[in-house]
Amino acid sequence: MIRRVFAVATLTLRGTIRSGALGGLTLLLLFLMITSPLTVKGSGSPESNVYVLLYYTLGCAWVIIMVATLFLSCAEISRDIEQERMRLVAAKPVRKSEIWLGKWFGMIAMNAVLLVIVGLSIIGLLGWKN
Repeated sequence: MIRRVFAVATLTLRGTIRSGALGGLTLLLLFLMITSPLTVKGSGSPESNVYVLLYYTLGCAWVIIMVATLFLSCAEISRDIEQERMRLVAAKPVRKSEIWLGKWFGMIAMNAVLLVIVGLSIIGLLGWKN
């Protein structure tokens, strides 16, 4: 069961990477991580600067990742149906729950990659600003 779920998750992550969505999201997140703290100023104290940096960058990242997960998961399912990959997977001895879990874990892996990028960019911005 775990191998089948992992296989579906790998196919989902590969499809997201192949579509270029992960690269586009990464560029959008990096752009917002850099520009949002530069446009909003705190009171000038180091605590205020760190608060503004964390609040706005994590807020932007949360919204983008949330919306991207919704749209990319729908697009990935429709792409699988359109290219008849879903029919091939469903014809194999794979349960529907394993397909669902695999798709979910694939999206979780994509979100993990994006969150690592966000975390590294926040650490870089904290080092640069302070």
